Amino acid sequence: MKKLATALLLTTLSAPALAADKPMPGDAAPIFSATSLSGKTVALDQYRGQPVSLVFLDSLCPMPHWPDCESELSKVQKLSAKDKKNQWVGIVKGFYIDESWVKSFAERWQLKFPMVWDQNNEIFSQYKVFGNPYQIWVNKEGKVVSRNDTIQSSAR
Repeated sequence: MKKLATALLLTTLSAPALAADKPMPGDAAPIFSATSLSGKTVALDQYRGQPVSLVFLDSLCPMPHWPDCESELSKVQKLSAKDKKNQWVGIVKGFYIDESWVKSFAERWQLKFPMVWDQNNEIFSQYKVFGNPYQIWVNKEGKVVSRNDTIQSSAR
């Protein structure tokens, strides 16, 4: 019982700390650089001057903890395909999979934008993203505009 009480207390005390360092609208978006599935470097800095949608995904769809993942992935594919004014970058959670699995996932869902396999979940951690799909819009100045647990066609 004492261990449970301690764990609950630590969780309660650390929740504000976790929220405090989460990049929120108006904050500078954390800079990252990673290799895409096509072998090219994807760096947030390369999108300066244009809005970019960072879409955080888990390639283990379908799964019980991600209801309606098929419809959300279909939505991502359709919105990104018709959006010519914004850039899109997919960041795929790294746990329990390998790069070939992520490539197969991107092909199956026809995700044509740059896809990064976040092997050690470093980008997920930088942005404090714990669920998926999750979208963060970054404006042309490199600031977070919105954080959404539903996919949007543009920043709101």
